[in-house]
Parts: sequence; structure tokens; C-alpha cells
Amino acid sequence: ETDNIDDLNISAGNFYEQFGSGMILRSWEDKDLGINNSIRGLNAKYRINDEINITALIGNQKKGFKYSKGYIVGFDSEFDLSKITKNNSTLLMGLSYVGRNDQRTKSSFYPEMTNLISGRIDFSSNSFYSNIELLFSESLLYLIVLVHMY
Repeated sequence: ETDNIDDLNISAGNFYEQFGSGMILRSWEDKDLGINNSIRGLNAKYRINDEINITALIGNQKKGFKYSKGYIVGFDSEFDLSKITKNNSTLLMGLSYVGRNDQRTKSSFYPEMTNLISGRIDFSSNSFYSNIELLFSESLLYLIVLVHMY
């Protein structure tokens, strides 16, 4: 079920979501491959203005034909800074957080709650596209750079 109130969209039930490039959160379905990792829970999206969008979610992610016993929480924010480029370029910045609590993992090696944070910048102009995304977890730091010319 989905309710829209002005610029607020709230969904309860099964949904698909992607934060940024999908490095810390991407739920999707591909029937040909038999993949469906949808999230069952609550998803809220709010468009503050033309430049700022935020998303918050909580739910259980599908694993195979069942839903996990643990839960996933997430927050995503995206800022459109294209107006400062003063041309036809697109400049987006985003910050995301995803936490996953796995009820089955009870060990000293794996934490009960896994936290991921990412920051990203997307720039495109004419036939050029670039994306830089920085991911941080409790123990690792990743830098992903994508440059694409078309």
C-alpha cells in the first residue's frame, strides 16, 4: 500500500530500493535468474524541494523464498547541485547509511549489527559521466571511481 501526501510517499509491504549506485543497498528482481531480494517493511520518501530528496526504510530482506529473521534499516539523502554549474551539466551529491541486524549471527567474529556509510558525487555533461563513491564499514574503507564517456 502506498500513500502520497504532497511530496511525501510512504509505502508499506514489499518494495525495491537502491541507494546511489547500489553498492550499500540494492534490492531488485530478475525473474530469468530467479533473483528477488525485495524488502518487506516500510519505505518513506520525501522531496523537500527540487534539490533535496531523502529516503528512510526499515524491513526484512528476502532471501530465497523466505524473509530473513534480521532486519535492515536505511537512510539516503541526495542533493542536486546542478544550478551552481550554470550550464547543462548535472551535479549530484549523496549520503547513505544502511544497518543490517542479522539475528542468526551470534559470534565474536561477526558483529550482530553491520553498518555501512557511503558518500557519492555524480557529474555528467554532454557525453561525459563520472561517479565517485566512498564506502565505509566498521573495518574497511572502499573507494569506487567510475568514469564513462559516451
